[in-house]
Amino acid sequence: LSPFPGVVDGVASIDGVLALALERRTLLEKRIEPELRGGLKAQPGQRVIDQLGLRYVSFPGQPAATGLQLFYEAPGSQVYRNEFALPKYRVYQHAEARKDARQVLSAMTEGDPQVLYLEAAALELAETCTQGAAARVQWREQSDSRYVAEVNSVCPGWLYIADAYYPGWQARVDGQKVDLYPAQVLGKAVRFPEGNSVVEIAYRPLSFYISAVLSGFAWLAVLAWLGFAAVTVRRRKIGNEGESCAA
Repeated sequence: LSPFPGVVDGVASIDGVLALALERRTLLEKRIEPELRGGLKAQPGQRVIDQLGLRYVSFPGQPAATGLQLFYEAPGSQVYRNEFALPKYRVYQHAEARKDARQVLSAMTEGDPQVLYLEAAALELAETCTQGAAARVQWREQSDSRYVAEVNSVCPGWLYIADAYYPGWQARVDGQKVDLYPAQVLGKAVRFPEGNSVVEIAYRPLSFYISAVLSGFAWLAVLAWLGFAAVTVRRRKIGNEGESCAA
């Protein structure tokens, strides 16, 4: 989808609204159209359009990709529903590290769809948990800048959100700061322990707070200058009035 339906109708878009042309998004765009046209051999579940959770896709003509059904049609416009789109929030038991976004893209479209692929120089992997019980996730808060979830799991695992990773996103588990990783090219993930835990992922960019402090000092300087100017003008006015009376 283009970014403009997000403005008019509040429809989510891979581009967001006036989004920056990030390297990860550029990589994905080169992959998405060939997948829709059926020119790539990735299986449903491995495809980028599935991994990113692209539930609805605007496409001219009939896409050749498996699992796309016509959802809405108007003159010059067709919207298709992707039946294999994965949920926005997912839990993984296994993760592997890759050097950069290009290697992650290659792994997620050719490797095991049950594995989470992270951008990390190195990753310390815990022993594989074989108890097999799925983690239970209950969301307390979901917003553009903050996610809070209660996780109950008999095994350590990874909570993944199909939401773009930017510098400034931070993660905490039970109040303790932990690493947050770019994952699946256009998403982010945090590791949670076994048992009950509270996972918080929030956008707290340091640049914002530095800018806010500098802006505050700038406003104080402007107000001080305006105050000084007002006092100076008043003194001159009083002085002029005194001279007039003396004359």
